Amino acid sequence: MDLVSFNLGAHHLPDLKTVSKTLDRMERVAKPEGLIYLLDVGRLRTEWLTERFVNVFGQGYLRRGMTRFFSEDFRNSMYAGWLPQELQSAIPFGTQ
Repeated sequence: MDLVSFNLGAHHLPDLKTVSKTLDRMERVAKPEGLIYLLDVGRLRTEWLTERFVNVFGQGYLRRGMTRFFSEDFRNSMYAGWLPQELQSAIPFGTQ
């Protein structure tokens, strides 16, 4: 493959070892000159920042009547995100 992507899924995995295994498998299917693209939410440094982020950026969900998504999925995703250095430590190959 020229491009292998993993979008908004890493924070749903149970641990960094599983993230690392997933990235390793992605490398196996990518061409030597291919790209591996990982995009995910990052956990914020404090609970206060996380709640502020959820409440400010989650307003669109509330305006659309998506209260369950706002209170469960969006908020939980923000708390489940990996810290950037944790996610970087899960990269099993090449230069980070």
